[in-house]
This record gives sequence, C-alpha cells and structure tokens, in this order.
Amino acid sequence: MMKRFICLVLALMTLLTLVACGNVTGGEQGTTDSKEENTVFTGKLDAESYDGVFKAGYSRKDITPVVPINQNDGTVYSKVLDKLYATCVAVNDGETTALMFTIDTKGLGTGPYESIIRRVSMAVSIPEENIMITASHSHTAPMPGVPASDPKNIRWVAQMTTAMVDAAKEAIADLSDAEIHNGTTEVKGMAFVRRWIYEDGTPGGIWRQPNNGKITAYESEADNSVQIIRFVREDKKDILISNLQTHFTEAGNYVKNSISADLADILRSMVEILDEDALFAVYVGASGNIATGAHVDGTKKFGNYQKMGKAVAEAIIETPLTKVEAGKLQADVKIVTTNVRKDDAETVEKAKKAQAEISALNLYDGDAAVLAIAAKYGFEGAKEINSIISRNTNYKATREHRLGVISFGDIAFAAVPYEMFDTNGMELKNGSPYNMTFVLTNAGGAGAYVPSALAVPNGGYEVYTAVDEFGTGERIVGEFLTILREHKGIK
Repeated sequence: MMKRFICLVLALMTLLTLVACGNVTGGEQGTTDSKEENTVFTGKLDAESYDGVFKAGYSRKDITPVVPINQNDGTVYSKVLDKLYATCVAVNDGETTALMFTIDTKGLGTGPYESIIRRVSMAVSIPEENIMITASHSHTAPMPGVPASDPKNIRWVAQMTTAMVDAAKEAIADLSDAEIHNGTTEVKGMAFVRRWIYEDGTPGGIWRQPNNGKITAYESEADNSVQIIRFVREDKKDILISNLQTHFTEAGNYVKNSISADLADILRSMVEILDEDALFAVYVGASGNIATGAHVDGTKKFGNYQKMGKAVAEAIIETPLTKVEAGKLQADVKIVTTNVRKDDAETVEKAKKAQAEISALNLYDGDAAVLAIAAKYGFEGAKEINSIISRNTNYKATREHRLGVISFGDIAFAAVPYEMFDTNGMELKNGSPYNMTFVLTNAGGAGAYVPSALAVPNGGYEVYTAVDEFGTGERIVGEFLTILREHKGIK
C-alpha cells in the first residue's frame, strides 16, 4: 500500500506540474491531422481523421498466486504488496491475428510456457507462432511452476493459464480500428551496468569481491532507450506499449519475501494516471549485464524505482510520436539448437570436492570460509562450482532456444528466452531492417545467461554460469536478423 501511495503522489504531482506548464498530452490538446504521412502525434486524434485498416485490442488479468508460495531457491513468498497481472495486446491486419503477452513474473520455464501457449492457441484458434509471452523479470515476483512438484505452483500455473486464455479472448473481442504511431526516447540513468573495470585493470561486477579501487571503465554501453508504440483507436481508448532495456529488480521499499510487480506496477499506475485515455502495457528487455549496482557514470541517478518510474512515465507520455503505415502482419518461430558448454573431467571432479566441503559448512555463498574453499580449488565461489556440476550432469549435449518474431509495418518484436546482454541487444536493434525492433527477453524456455563475446574475457557470474558454448549470443542475433530480413523481403 505504501508503494502505491508513493506512486500516486508522485504521479499526481507530475500531472499538476505538466498542467501548469501546458504540456499534458491527451484530451483535445495537440491534435494533429493523421491523413498526412509521417505526421508528429502529440495528442489524441479526432475519430473523423482515422484512415487505417489495422486493429488492436487489449486485456489485463490478475495472475497473483495464493500465498504462501515456495520457490526452489528456498524463498517463501508470504505476503502480497501489489498484484501481478498478465497483459495481452492483440493485433490484426484484417487477415492475421497475433497476441503479445507480458506477465509480472520473474520468468516462465519451458514447460509452463509451452503449455500456456498451446492452451491459448486452441482456445482462440490462433497458431502458436502468433503468440508471444515475455516475463517482466521482477525479482520481487515468483516464477510459475518452480518447483514443478509443488502443488501450490501447479495450481498457480493452472490459474495463470485460465487467466491468460480469458485475456486472449477479451483482447480479440476488443479489437478496434487503430492507427499506429511510434517513437523512441532516452531516459539516462534507467539502465545500469554491473560489469566494470577497476583502475588496475581488474574486472569487477556482481558476485565478485570488490578491490575497493576506482572504477575507470565499464564493459559496455547501457541501453537507456525507451521505445513507444501507440495504437490510436476510433473509440479513443488508445493502447500504449513500451519496451525498456532495464532490469526489474527490487525497489527500495519492498519487503523481503513479499510479492510485487515492481517497476511494471509503478509504470502502469503512473502512465494511466498521466494519460487516462490510454491503456498501458510494458514490455521489458532485461539484459544480463545491467542492474542497479552501478550506473555508467558511477552514480545511482534515481535511487529508487518510484523516481525512475516517474521519469520513464513522463517520457512515455511526452515523447512526440510519428504515424507509420501498418502493413502485413507476419509471425515466425525458429527453434535453434545450441551446444552445451562441457568441462573436462578434472575440473568437474575439483568442483564436486569443493562442493562437498562447502556443503559440510552450511554457510552462505559469500562467506569468507566458502570463498576460501572455492579459491583453494581455483574457483570464484559456490555459484561457479554449482554451475560447473549442473551443466555437466543435468544437461544433455545440446538444448533448444525458441526465437519468436512478430512484425507489422516497420515494427518488429523479437523474443528470446534468456536475458540478452546489452551489446547483443543493440546489435540486434541496429542490424534490424525495421525502424523499431522491440527486444523482449525472458520469453519462456531455455533460460540461463548467454554472455556476449565482449563479456567472456572478463569472466564473472554471467560467464561462469553460462550453459551454452560461448558465441551463442552472437549466433542468435544472426538468426533473428535472418528472420527479420525474410519478413522484409530482403535476400
């Protein structure tokens, strides 16, 4: 309740400021003639000016689990701070319909993902490749179906499935003629880099022991872009969607073991207060090398996600958008088989011995005694040790990644089942033949980190826990670009 109160107060203060300055979008202010190509959209359009044939629909359903609910890492969520939702945006070009879901969960494993898509597909008679589900990756929300043997998790997946089938039906029923407007802005300080280089050349980052030296460089550029699409409907109930390349981690005032949608809830509340005539869906590209640990300028600009949500919401509402042609709707899914990274027998044996010694101590991973044992065997910590054993004993020689693409006009959505590193995400967006490409991560399936080639030499958590052989990230970017060029008719 406190978080929502803070959100509403901040949003209302922002709204009053904007009104005083004459900058509020929506209503009658800023109306433009939509019949001109590439006109700038800064407000609502008159219904009479509509000339498109594309349709868009919307639905949002509660998917909050019954608490307490367990996770396989030992976490027990015992309280609900704010509800979790599944949001569905349906799009239709007059012949083909596609559904894009975003869910307020940490992720969605392969089993639940495939099961939900299958059920939705059967319920609404839409091909599975035309359905996309991405998780917001909130670290204050549990992961459905984990552990898979837990009855409460099984019931939660069943509850989610029913809610998402209903959301799909409602979004399709809500399909209404819509023009498409889009734009991109930047909110500096939104994305945070968690991999850096100290002045002595030592690599640092999450799960590493800091050497207390001065940070002189960051491994990669933070992607602070905010991409926006607005479906301007005849009924004046617009659908506004945005893609953020940031990591939905815990806001400062969240209570331990409590469920919250985190930044997704903050953004929804603020955007819909600032623009009461628009329904809002937020999609995330939770990159593997960003977090709230350290920003590229060495500071935490916002301090907490309420302030960040306010800044992003204002950017979403205030950014001028350009009308674009709808074009043919296309959807594809490609299953890419990758090789699992295997270690030599000696390394695996060392890891097993180290794990046995650490287990006997029953201590936290970062404890000095644990780190000492890991170092004795040549490892960084218990996480690296456990990862080596896991990928060499729990995985087959290969695994599969489900790559999903939905495109229409000059807009494309590319969904990957893991946290794509910023460098790979920007390679995908920059290489795409589409004017705007949403990179959506945690879209169900294989999971685990797939580090970029830039990250590998510096090692660290995301590198030593990687399951796939190095180079997989660049390969998957190439696979996406091939699909996108095919959609564009480029050989």
